[in-house]
Amino acid sequence: MGIVSKAAHDAGGHVTSIIPKIFQKSARAMPLPQKITEHIVEDMLVRKDQMIFEADAAITLPGGFGSLDEVYEMTEALDGLVVALPGADLKEWAKAA
Repeated sequence: MGIVSKAAHDAGGHVTSIIPKIFQKSARAMPLPQKITEHIVEDMLVRKDQMIFEADAAITLPGGFGSLDEVYEMTEALDGLVVALPGADLKEWAKAA
């Protein structure tokens, strides 16, 4: 995740990091780019809600059951519809759905 966020940042993208308190120390193993929005949240449930609220788009990297759970939650939040629309504001689209 750190490598992807660094690449997005280096390409001019805005990076937001949402980290549960329990992972706060281990998440800092890799230096973060200077200009990053970081949110420390209580737990994984709050993290998922915050990710859905903040995201314009989402990708999933190979992981475990937690990654699968996050994919399910993101998909469910969009009524089971996953769409890739270049330039679209998915937050506004989701509000209208």
